[in-house]
Amino acid sequence: MSIVVGFFYWSLPSNFITTLASILDQLPCSNLKKLSVGIPMVDSSSHIGEWHRIGEVVQNKFSQLEELVFMLEEHAMGQPYENVKKWIRRDLRTLDQRGILSVR
Repeated sequence: MSIVVGFFYWSLPSNFITTLASILDQLPCSNLKKLSVGIPMVDSSSHIGEWHRIGEVVQNKFSQLEELVFMLEEHAMGQPYENVKKWIRRDLRTLDQRGILSVR
C-alpha cells in the first residue's frame, strides 16, 4: 500500500503526524506487508516530531509488516534531508532495529 502526501507549501502542517497515524489506524488490513509513505521535503527549521505515533500504530496494528518506507522528495538534498532522516530514524528506532524501516 502506498500513501502519497502532497502540499503546495514547503513545510508540512503541524498535525501531519497525528493525521497520518489516524489514517493508518483506520486501515482494516492487519496483514499488510509493505507500506510506503511519500512526503514532501520538510523545512528543517521546523522540526516535525512525534514520528513515534506512526510507530505505535504500525507495531500495534500491522504485526506482519515487513517494510515501512518513507520517500522524501527526490530534489531534497543536503542538511535538511539528513535532519529529516535522523528525526524519523530516532523516533522509529524500534522499527529501524527490526530492519523494516527505510528512509529514501
